[in-house]
Amino acid sequence: MPSPIVSATATPFPTIMWSEFNHSDYAVIWPVPLGWEDVSTQIHPKYEHAVFWGAWANSAASVPLLEDDLADMVQVFSLQVLPAADVPTEMVGLEQKNGWGQTVWFVESRGNVAESFGVELAFTAVSDTYYYIFSLGCAAPTTMTNDELVAFCHHIWDSMAGSLAFCTPPAATADMPTAWQVITDSRGHDFEIPAAWPTPKGVETGAYTLWSHPIDTQPMACPLPEQFAKVDVSLLSSGNFATQEQKPEEGKPNLDGFLSVSNTTYPA
Repeated sequence: MPSPIVSATATPFPTIMWSEFNHSDYAVIWPVPLGWEDVSTQIHPKYEHAVFWGAWANSAASVPLLEDDLADMVQVFSLQVLPAADVPTEMVGLEQKNGWGQTVWFVESRGNVAESFGVELAFTAVSDTYYYIFSLGCAAPTTMTNDELVAFCHHIWDSMAGSLAFCTPPAATADMPTAWQVITDSRGHDFEIPAAWPTPKGVETGAYTLWSHPIDTQPMACPLPEQFAKVDVSLLSSGNFATQEQKPEEGKPNLDGFLSVSNTTYPA
């Protein structure tokens, strides 16, 4: 079931509520605005041999009328997944990084180049196994100026582009560690982890996460590697702790009803 996500936007454009989708077979993540309808059967993909095709529109009834006079703006988002063998020899567009640091190529087309759409914005991306084409087309009624169409289409695209991503293949099963490293910060704590684990970020804040694999470079909806481990570390001030002899009236927390547990190897 897709989970709703919210995009913060500035006036005069409204806030957009999103549903986030993922396809595990093709290792791809994409969002669709809430309320948009699946029009995959009404619009044909650009490449007939795509292994996956999906299209969503803000108004399914308006899709057949794209080449006629429109009463309202029509926006259509589509996703095509092709085998990596179909990747062009030279990628077209402006090379950029998406929200996950993955390389994508951005192309903006207008007018006749965009066929039925006044504006078409697209990302292309390549993984080891697939070639992805994310596209948003916008068509406007005669009452809307071209500048208004471009601005609103970019508003939608800019809100969704950060969530367009693919999953990198999980790393091979990790062997048991033979070396360890100690994480230390100014708060005076030591934390021993396998040396092969990525160096955590935010150690100086006293609240950070240790990962066995560098999965923070891809969306959380992506499959996790085998033998994946995660440790959340949160260091609180001394006022949040107390010995059994201390009482609540001394400004310490009330520990009545709590089970006392000792770790003889690493005493607290």
